[in-house]
Amino acid sequence: KFYEEPNSAEVVKGTSHDLKCIVEPSNIPNLVYTWYKADKIRDLPTSAFNSTSSSVLTLNPVREDHEGYYMCRVKSGSYVIQSDAAYIKVVYFELKKSFDTVDLTSEKGRKWAELKCELPHSDPKTPVTWYKRDGDSFTKVEAKNKFIIPIGTSQLGISDGDVTVFFDRGSLIIINVDWSDAGLYKCVTKYNDKAIDLNAVNFIVKGDYGGGNINPEFFYVTAKTINMIEGNGMTLYCATIGNPLQEPKWTFKSRSTGQSSELIDTDVLYITDSKRKITILDVQKQHGGQYKCEIPSALLEVTMNVYVTDRVDTKIDITKSPLDISLKPNAYDPFNLSCIAQGNDLKMQWLKNGQAFDTRGDRVEIVKKFEGQITSQSLVFKIPNEADLGNPRAVLRVIHVQYYV
Repeated sequence: KFYEEPNSAEVVKGTSHDLKCIVEPSNIPNLVYTWYKADKIRDLPTSAFNSTSSSVLTLNPVREDHEGYYMCRVKSGSYVIQSDAAYIKVVYFELKKSFDTVDLTSEKGRKWAELKCELPHSDPKTPVTWYKRDGDSFTKVEAKNKFIIPIGTSQLGISDGDVTVFFDRGSLIIINVDWSDAGLYKCVTKYNDKAIDLNAVNFIVKGDYGGGNINPEFFYVTAKTINMIEGNGMTLYCATIGNPLQEPKWTFKSRSTGQSSELIDTDVLYITDSKRKITILDVQKQHGGQYKCEIPSALLEVTMNVYVTDRVDTKIDITKSPLDISLKPNAYDPFNLSCIAQGNDLKMQWLKNGQAFDTRGDRVEIVKKFEGQITSQSLVFKIPNEADLGNPRAVLRVIHVQYYV
């Protein structure tokens, strides 16, 4: 009998999750474990989910296509037992029943203060909004001296004399702290069109920093370490926010030769937006090295290290392609279109006449199976009609590559 069966759970994309199928007594010899997965419970058991015979099925890292129903079958000789089905739902972040509140103290007159947002770790592009308590309710923060660090590929920093500080994505930055800035703030995101409170900050203002109001020199920069694949495009940012805008100076130190030189426009490298952005359309090995952005008037110097790795040729083997099907006029019997392929990180999509095919409703469904590097999908027309006539085809997506079959 089972000591532990797979349990239904919500798991965070990008983390690791174990499904367990443990029997007792534990000393039964020659146990064979088989795991199954299906998008719908009625389709269990299907073909084996993977070739591993183990009492623990590890999903690492958890991907979107791991969502579905799982069950295991344990065999010893002629004796077989089968677990109940467990449903794994993949989410972008763990929803908290309550959120944390921390105190943050600053002096009046400080150049800036940073209120940090506890962002979901597996979805860095999650948009956030900050609110401040006003009486018994919260209102959206829209004051001129406050702004939110955008959730994107760049970072925002501040030049404070000869010190450079980088802010966290999603943080609320308050400029020239004043008494009126004190209060309770909360960081909010959206999940399935619902507002989710992530955390709160009780901002306390006291004392007097002195020095009067200033216009700090803010700047955007690309992340300090960039890993590129040969042949891809790359853009580096070093854009100041100030009045007047400062023009950076770019220099490059080659990792292969060790030589340094000032960057200028070429037919490969483009410098735009008053030198605040450089773009290389076709990154090669010689572009690996240290890029430095300098703004002498702001005492600003930012270094970005670029590492270039060899291009990876992605191969897809098509073992079964969709075939043409002829239907009887006005009497459409149920039919399937299937596509089976082998390769790394495959994602399959069905198109009809060049447009994404709508599988919502009860007439059509997609049956997916994954076994190691084997990806298979069947487009099942349960109640076909004249609207299904056309030219469906499967699209296999790999990094920067599309294969049409």
